[in-house]
Order: sequence, then C-alpha cells, then structure tokens
Amino acid sequence: MGGFAQLFLGHVMECNEEFKIPRIKLSEMKTDDIGDIDPCLFACVFRNTGLLDDKGMYNPEVNDELKNAFETDTYIKKFDGIIKGCSYVNDKSVSDGAKGCERAVMVLYCLHEKVV
Repeated sequence: MGGFAQLFLGHVMECNEEFKIPRIKLSEMKTDDIGDIDPCLFACVFRNTGLLDDKGMYNPEVNDELKNAFETDTYIKKFDGIIKGCSYVNDKSVSDGAKGCERAVMVLYCLHEKVV
C-alpha cells in the first residue's frame, strides 16, 4: 500500500501549509501518538482525499484518486473493505460538527487499527 502512503503524505504536506506543524514532528508522528497535532490537519487531509465530506462526515467510498494510488485491483478491494469497516464513525457524536476534526481523528485511528 505504498501508493496510498505517498498520496496521504502528499496531502499532509499540502494541508500543513495552513497548520505549520514542524516537519520533524510530522516525520516522527505515529498514529498512537498524535495528541499534540491539530486534529484539523487530518480533517484537511481526509477532505482532500475525499474521505471526509463538507459536512464533516466520513465518506467510505474509494474514489478515482484513491484507486490510482494502488497498483492492483486486489489492493483496491482490500482498501475498500478497510475504509468501509470504519463507517461506524459517522454514528459517533462530535462537538465540532462540519469542521470534521474530531471525526477525522476517529477515522485515522480506525484505519490504523484495521491496517496494523
């Protein structure tokens, strides 16, 4: 799933132009230790990849950009199953509504849990 990681990293760098998180902090980031990183960075990343909509809701569909990040249909199908498995985050209540920052962190944790 290297293509997805590159796609994700590209969007992190793009979104980070707004959030200005030091690169060293981003490079050291682990999913289980993101507490001091602005969760809205992840909302920006997931919006840019189409996994979060303008209402702050998770969109568990593999769009063309995501499909192109994978080398084979096997990986696409596997990723499709992973992202659909995180759709429960839309049932969780959040306090930031359409901003989607809290939900984005839920998505990040879920994706990490399913991949690791």
